[in-house]
Amino acid sequence: MFHVIYMMKEGKAMNDKSNLILEVKHLKKYFPLSKDLFGKTLTSLKAVDDVSFTLEKGKTIGVVGESGCGKTTLGRTILQLYDTTGGKSIYYGHTVYEFLPNYYLKAVKNLSNYKKEYNKLKEELSVLLSDELLKDENYVTLNILDILLKTYETKLNELNSEDKENNDLYKKVIKCILKIKELLEQVSSICGGLIIVNDSDIFSLLEEKVKLCKVYKKNKSEETLTNINDIDNKILEVKKQYQNNVLFNELESNIEIGLNLALLSKEELRSLRTEIQLIFQDPYSSLPPRMTIGEILSEAVKVHNIVPKEEVTEHIRNIMKMCGLQPQYYDRYPHEFSGGQRQRICIARALAVNPKLVICDEPVSALDVSIQAQIINLLKQLQNELGLTYMFISHDLSVVKYITDS
Repeated sequence: MFHVIYMMKEGKAMNDKSNLILEVKHLKKYFPLSKDLFGKTLTSLKAVDDVSFTLEKGKTIGVVGESGCGKTTLGRTILQLYDTTGGKSIYYGHTVYEFLPNYYLKAVKNLSNYKKEYNKLKEELSVLLSDELLKDENYVTLNILDILLKTYETKLNELNSEDKENNDLYKKVIKCILKIKELLEQVSSICGGLIIVNDSDIFSLLEEKVKLCKVYKKNKSEETLTNINDIDNKILEVKKQYQNNVLFNELESNIEIGLNLALLSKEELRSLRTEIQLIFQDPYSSLPPRMTIGEILSEAVKVHNIVPKEEVTEHIRNIMKMCGLQPQYYDRYPHEFSGGQRQRICIARALAVNPKLVICDEPVSALDVSIQAQIINLLKQLQNELGLTYMFISHDLSVVKYITDS
């Protein structure tokens, strides 16, 4: 069991999403232990189970717990180095309108189909329960659906096993409600309450906005931006008609303008790798022994075209200096350095690509106490200079308290 520790530098509340860089919602990562003949998981290890937190830009969050409790797995699952079993990791370094991920484009394109499916399921539920009220768009809310679900789950559990007719009915009702809730949750995180809007123009407006966002992504034209704002105003006018609809407001509150990392393709994740970096736990095994420090630090810089080729060496030397490494170390190999120096190299490697968020996976646990203090002070100094955001993983409460406290 690990704990997430919030330490705010300015005493601000963490509920203002405009200043967030990361939001983790009910994140889960299970590793399969055994499978049946058809590959279905029979037993699994719950390494990360229902973890939620938010992290503001320029702040530090501490994750602390004993060895083997899932701290590192949490960090790697956020980075999508492990596939997510459940939950979400929302990255606010970009909005979906700027980045235009495939999952967002697909949702906008299929919104009319989602609406048809929603109406069909609602009609089916109304018939099953013989309740005309369920057809009323002002009656159905998430709370009503939850109450119905709990009611019929209770009825099913209390039902006599021989009552086949009601048994089948209750199962159909439960299945239908779950489908409705799943559909609403899936679509509302991207399009808010537009799935229940009875205005065919809304679909063409959204598609037009996506086209303009693609154009703006390329040319950054003020005229294009003005056109996007005009469409936003038209969409807002449609939304105002539903401001008294409870379900619409509930769905609007679910909108995630950040990027759901678990839904991004490999190519999309690759383009974000420079913005979210990892400092590894072991400075001895995480550095390739046959590469010089210059080669190690410049590899990602060249791959992601962080700076022009002719400026790579100068860029790396500046990063080395910032991390307390002498320029003459550029052509040396990892075995020529102490543990503390190697960890500085690991930090420099993470910072070489100009990240916004750095996940520090027990970066001082393998070091002596005196060296630990130097590395932690270096991390705090770099945070102040570069405006970095840290997720700091450790099993040492005193270390976490020190780096997360202003």
